[in-house]
Amino acid sequence: MKNNLVEIGDVRYSNLTNTLTFTVACGPETLRLVEDIAHRDDMTPEETAAEIKNLLSTAIYLNYHRGGMRINYD
Repeated sequence: MKNNLVEIGDVRYSNLTNTLTFTVACGPETLRLVEDIAHRDDMTPEETAAEIKNLLSTAIYLNYHRGGMRINYD
């Protein structure tokens, strides 16, 4: 397995909206992993992108609750 499963580029930060925007690039190995995680091998690019978005969101929350600096212990 490669170390760089996901590459990012075109990073922009908006002070107006406090939003970080960037482009995500996933190679064939990453796409196969996402299909395996989703238990599907017929995903459209849009479905794959939606699954990657969900995985990224899940990873952020998992890492936050494991060792992040939580203010509220809900």
